[in-house]
Amino acid sequence: MKFWQDVRVTHIANVTKANGHRAFYYRIRTKSGKTGWVWRGWLGKVISTPTATTREGKMGSNSSTTQKTVKHFSNAEYRQAFLTGLNAERTKRGIAPLTEDSQLDQLADVRAPELIDNFSHYDASDNVLFEKHAQELGITTAVAENIAYMGDSDGGKAGSDEIVGGNSAAYYAKSNLHEFIYNDADSNWGHRDALLNPQYTIIGISSAYVVGQDGDAKQYGVNNLG
Repeated sequence: MKFWQDVRVTHIANVTKANGHRAFYYRIRTKSGKTGWVWRGWLGKVISTPTATTREGKMGSNSSTTQKTVKHFSNAEYRQAFLTGLNAERTKRGIAPLTEDSQLDQLADVRAPELIDNFSHYDASDNVLFEKHAQELGITTAVAENIAYMGDSDGGKAGSDEIVGGNSAAYYAKSNLHEFIYNDADSNWGHRDALLNPQYTIIGISSAYVVGQDGDAKQYGVNNLG
């Protein structure tokens, strides 16, 4: 799914309504800093004709990107910080903590790099990707997914293998979690309610961090719940 050039999607909420139907909402941020939520039903697919010019790092592009995975971004650190922070939020509300699940981690590990070129729950055929991959992997416990995006406002150099701007993996984990729990009103608290749902007992967590040729750094986070 593509969005106009001056808008980026930062989060997607998967909300289950009272009638059991699921609705997806996209939190968008414009270049001027304005934010808001858009219901997926208001959006239409855009089919672009491939050209010789590629736009590096744009969501949903059919062209190959020249982004570079940052070697020193610790996914283990991201997982630990996100789970520790999330369980602290659950505990202070009297909700049992989640347990990290190796199968759901495996699913999240598949989903995280996909977000670099397709920040969406869906593939080009409109299949829900986490459900598709769970079936392929023989995982039956995945029932929900949250995804997050952050740009690195500190900038950086494309040739660096270090984390751009000096922000640690734990920093991004805490930032993603804070957005999910405390800045989710426009999605009717869909992220928060999923992460704090007492019926969920296990979680898989992963993240991807890349730097484009222009030095533009991007962090993507995903968690799958069961």
